[in-house]
Amino acid sequence: MDEELDEVFSAEMDEEFGRNLPGSEQPDITQNQDPFFSNRFDIVVPEDDGKKDNCCVNYLKKFWATRNKKILQDKETIIRTTVQELLIYAGFITIILTIALLPTAYLQTYFFTDVVQQFAFPLESSDKETFTKIHDRPAMWNFILSDFLNSLYKENAENRLVGRPRIRQVRVSSIDCQLPRRVPDHLRHCFPTFSAELENRDPIVPTINKSVVLSKPAWRWRSASESGIDSVPGTIATYTGSGYYLDLGLTRQVTSEMLTELHTNLWTGESTRAVIIDFTLYNANLNFFSVVQLLFETPYTGGVIGSVDIHPLYLIHRHSLSEYVVFVCEIISLVFVAYYIVKEIISIFKMGLSYFRGFWHLVDFLVISLCVACVGLNIYNRSLVMGILRQGISSLDVYPEFVHIAHMALQYKRLLALLVFFSLIQIFKFISFSETMGQLTATINYALYDMIGFTVMFGIIFAAFVQAGTLMFGSTSSEFKSFDLSA
Repeated sequence: MDEELDEVFSAEMDEEFGRNLPGSEQPDITQNQDPFFSNRFDIVVPEDDGKKDNCCVNYLKKFWATRNKKILQDKETIIRTTVQELLIYAGFITIILTIALLPTAYLQTYFFTDVVQQFAFPLESSDKETFTKIHDRPAMWNFILSDFLNSLYKENAENRLVGRPRIRQVRVSSIDCQLPRRVPDHLRHCFPTFSAELENRDPIVPTINKSVVLSKPAWRWRSASESGIDSVPGTIATYTGSGYYLDLGLTRQVTSEMLTELHTNLWTGESTRAVIIDFTLYNANLNFFSVVQLLFETPYTGGVIGSVDIHPLYLIHRHSLSEYVVFVCEIISLVFVAYYIVKEIISIFKMGLSYFRGFWHLVDFLVISLCVACVGLNIYNRSLVMGILRQGISSLDVYPEFVHIAHMALQYKRLLALLVFFSLIQIFKFISFSETMGQLTATINYALYDMIGFTVMFGIIFAAFVQAGTLMFGSTSSEFKSFDLSA
């Protein structure tokens, strides 16, 4: 009886597993065949005639197809899908590079910046009151009352003043120094480095003429919301947009009287940590606005550290061919952004949290995030420009707040630079499909931990070199800075 049962079960097992034998109809996977591209599964699903997709749906499925959905299909399908993604991404890269690089080709931004700097603040001059030779407060005021006024209010100049200039200062409160008891009491008052917590908000009392007329608003503190100015980074500290400020006049005579009144009544003092002058110039020949900011830092050690920041802005469009090309590329970029957003949403929905485990998936997510940030910031900048052009240029008797526009334009350029960088890096995702680049990628992955170890060792040596140089030469040479500035 047992022998009969064994024969029955053995016959059924042979019939069941005979399909998987080498002689069966299943495709054979040779030893040298890549198992990733092999047809390991032969799943046949009967088609339902009532649920067949039409040609439009099939086209959309092929259009949104990615290599992630083609894992179980043949190698030819994966190659076709990769070529499709590469062609679409090549169009995206072309649009991004056109938006980023074409304006630099027809806009002479560096030329205009260099001309403004050399014209208003010459680097080489025999005059002791030039901007580059300011090292104390008397020299600062001599420059403001002479060279600054002469450069700003020139007649028949190519660079015309837009609106009113503004002069502003920030001050700190006096604190008790932590000194030994032997130090006299009159030496214990200190004015530290500027910070928002130590900012002085008390009104300034004129020393000579108690009833100032032209500069009356400059003697009381006002917040950053009233001034409408962003923080200003300097060499010593970062200064807030609040402080004591005065909008200067439209003519040289009125501005000279205002500044003389400030200087005579000791508007700046020992607690002053920075004097900032903002103004905007316009050149009709180049159709450029130049937002200029002069910063005079007065640290607690004494002296003055001067710096100038010039931001050229192209705000009034002339509707040239290059501008139309950039505008069309910006519209097309919105279509690409929408396409990649939908594509990545589909990938996240299909793959779940495993989507964020892949390196190139993270790069895709970063590129899309930068695209969205650039689009949003570009729209915000355009709205700011439209508002400023209506208020700041039409009315000359106000201070045009171009500083905020220049700051936001700088942030847009930085985001656009990051977008171009990571977009070009992403090309390696498609190049790695070839055998040579695949070997290079595998080599990098194999040596990843060694590269990380080398980076750590190099960072330690670099940090030691920077710290040693700062300690030895930082007090005697201006070329040696702190660790964060040097690194």
